[in-house]
Amino acid sequence: MNTSICTGIHNRVERAGLLRLLEERDSDGTPQYNRLKKSSQSPAWSHFKQLITHLDWGDGLGDTRV
Repeated sequence: MNTSICTGIHNRVERAGLLRLLEERDSDGTPQYNRLKKSSQSPAWSHFKQLITHLDWGDGLGDTRV
């Protein structure tokens, strides 16, 4: 019983987070969901730093191991 309750809560939290990505906008007006689809750039040190920042942002959305 506890497992099903926890699973239901987890699913609602994940769904709410995904919906928030569609509702919240970046400064240029595009949904934050577009940030998830962003491709990496050519291999350069500055691009690597940007990729780390992007990964940190993605990890902040929730448990990405699932």
